Amino acid sequence: MPLKNTRWDYVAVCAVALAACVTGLPNQFVVDDVSLIEQNDRAHALETLYQAFGQPYWPPPFAPQLYRPIASGLIALQYVIGAGTPLIFRIISYALYAGVAVAVLSLGRRLLPRPAAFAAALLFAAHPVHVEAIALGVNQGELLAGGIAVLMTTLYIDGRSRGALTPRSWIALGLLYAVACLTKENGFVIPGLLIAAELTVVPHLCPGPTPWRRLSVGFVGLALVATVVVAVRFVVLGGLAGAVPAEALAGVGGVGRTLTMLSVVPTWLRLLSWPRHLQADYSPNEIVASSRFGPHELAGLSILLLAAAAAWFARKRAPTITFGILWIAIGLFPVSNLLVPTGILVAERTLFLPSVGIALVFGGVCWELWQRFSQAQLGRESLGLALSVLIVLAVVRSASRQTVWRNAHRLALVTAVDAPKSLRVQEAHREAVEDLIADYERRIAVAPQPWRVRNELAGLLEYMREDSLAIVHLRLSLLENPAQPEVAAELSRIDSERKARSP
Repeated sequence: MPLKNTRWDYVAVCAVALAACVTGLPNQFVVDDVSLIEQNDRAHALETLYQAFGQPYWPPPFAPQLYRPIASGLIALQYVIGAGTPLIFRIISYALYAGVAVAVLSLGRRLLPRPAAFAAALLFAAHPVHVEAIALGVNQGELLAGGIAVLMTTLYIDGRSRGALTPRSWIALGLLYAVACLTKENGFVIPGLLIAAELTVVPHLCPGPTPWRRLSVGFVGLALVATVVVAVRFVVLGGLAGAVPAEALAGVGGVGRTLTMLSVVPTWLRLLSWPRHLQADYSPNEIVASSRFGPHELAGLSILLLAAAAAWFARKRAPTITFGILWIAIGLFPVSNLLVPTGILVAERTLFLPSVGIALVFGGVCWELWQRFSQAQLGRESLGLALSVLIVLAVVRSASRQTVWRNAHRLALVTAVDAPKSLRVQEAHREAVEDLIADYERRIAVAPQPWRVRNELAGLLEYMREDSLAIVHLRLSLLENPAQPEVAAELSRIDSERKARSP
C-alpha cells in the first residue's frame, strides 16, 4: 500500500498512544522509582552506562537480584540529561510507548488487511493494562523489550517472505536479541515468538517447504547469544539469581505453583481483555497459594483449553489468531512460575509483551467479523462504531489511571481501595494515615481556626475509609466550635453508616 494511503494510520495510532498517557506528565517518582532512580547513587552518573554490565540491577542494601545493565544505563542517562527530574522519564516512556504501538501496526500490516491491522494497533495503543508499564521510569525495560520483540518478529517475517534469512539479517536479529535479554528477562523468550510465527503465519505468507536446516543455524546463533548472557549473569550475580519468590510461592513446590497459577489465569484474561478494574498490587492476601484443585483452578484450566482449541481451529482460516494466542502464551511464560518461582504472581506491567498477542487476536477477530458483515452496510457501520466507542473508552480509562501514579500519597489512597486485602497496601495505608494525621496536627497547632483544619482532615480520613478516626476529629471540631450544625449532621451520618456496616 502506498505510504500516502497509510501514513495517517501511523499518525492516528501514535496520537492515541500519547493521548492514553499524557495525563501522567506531572507524575513524581513513586514505589520502585524511588529506590532505583531517586535514591540510587548509581543512577546519578554516566559511568553506570558501562559499570552496570558488572553490577546487579538492585543496588545495596538490597540483595543482588536481577541483571539488567541496559535498563540501568538507560535510567542513568535520563537522570543526568534531565538533572534528576521525573519529566524526562515520562517523555522517554511515552515516546517508547508510541514507538511500540507504531511497530505493532507495522507488524499487523504484514499479517492482516489494513483495516484489521489498524484496529489491532489502536487497541494496543489505548489498552489500559499498559498504564503501569508506562507510569514508572524503571518499567521502561518492559517497553524496550516489548518493542524489540515486535521489531524482531517483523524483520523475521520480512526475511522469510524473501526465502530464508540472510546472514546479515541473523546478525541484526542477534544484536537486537542481546539488547532485549540485557534489558529485561522476558527478552529471552523472543526466539519462541519467531518459531511461533514460522509455524502459523509464515506458511500462509510464504507458501512452500520450510528451510528448517538453514533456519536452524540462525536459531542456534540466538541460543548462543542467550547462553552468553546467562553466563555473564551467573558471574555477576554469583549464580542464576532472580527475584526473591513472591510471598504466596515461598516454600511451595511445583504442583502447588501450577495450581496457584491456574487460579491466576482468569485474572490474566480479565486484564488482557478488558481491565475495568486495575490495581497496583496483587500481593497476599489478594492472591494466595492454592492447595487443591477447586473452582478457580477449574476456571483457569478451562480457559487454557478453550484458548488451545481456538488456536487449533483458527490455524488455517485465521492463522493470525493462532499466532496471537501463541504470542500470549509465550509472553506469559516468564511470569508463569512453572519452572522456578519468581517474585511475581500478577503484575500489570508484565502483561505488556503478552498484550501484543491480544491485539493480534483482536485484529483477526475484527477481520472475520468484517468479512461476515461485508455485504451489509449497517453491519459494517455498527462494527466501526463499536470499535470507535471501545477505543475512546480505553483511552479515557488509561488517561484517568495515569493520574493514580501522581505521587506516593495518591497511589496509596487509591490502592487501598483497589486492593484492600494486600498486606503491602495495608502497611502503606497505615503509614499514609499516620503521616497525614501528623501533618495536619502540625497545621492545627498554628491555625487561627483549628476546627476548620480538623474538618478537612476528617473528610480525608473518611475518604481513606478511616471512619473511626474521622469521627474523633469531627467531635474535636465540635468541641472547639459547637456552632457547626453541618458538622454535627456529618458526624451523625458517618457514625450511623459505620454502625450499619458492623456485624
